[in-house]
Amino acid sequence: MSTRFGATDIPSCPKCKKIMRLNIMRSTRRTPHPKYGYDLERQIFICPVCMHEIQRDADSMGEITE
Repeated sequence: MSTRFGATDIPSCPKCKKIMRLNIMRSTRRTPHPKYGYDLERQIFICPVCMHEIQRDADSMGEITE
């Protein structure tokens, strides 16, 4: 089984409710977690409408962690 890291789960913007996208303006938008390494993944999303940005962590099974 391949590592999913929540790749198919796309959040809605908490401000305007539009679909968010992985932030392509940064050089990395899905990276290993800075503290936990490859056990978790840091994901950075940006709203294309209001430009609100969120970060979240996902484990290798695709579960989003708080």
